[in-house]
Amino acid sequence: MDNNLNLKIGDRVIRNYNNSSPTSIGVVVNITQKRGDYVVDYGNYKETYRYDGWQRGGDVWSRSHIQLLTPEIEERIHQINLIRKCRNEFNNKKDLTADQATRILEILYES
Repeated sequence: MDNNLNLKIGDRVIRNYNNSSPTSIGVVVNITQKRGDYVVDYGNYKETYRYDGWQRGGDVWSRSHIQLLTPEIEERIHQINLIRKCRNEFNNKKDLTADQATRILEILYES
């Protein structure tokens, strides 16, 4: 069974931890000659992954894997981040008026 991802330099990938929601988007910047490992740049750090997408190093509790970023996954990440931002804004909003609360609840509970 061939589990090779067949990624190329410049491919955009996502990093997942233990089948959770995607956490980071990176770019394949190198493929090692000897083992075919993928080196992925996430902007402020790089990580190395085996040919099958599993992270080199780490341990059983913090190992991640990568997969090719598709438009559907990118849209899902955008939606997750949008919901997360909305929830954070609610937590930070201390001066919510009764009128604003009413309008928000109308939106949340409309069918």
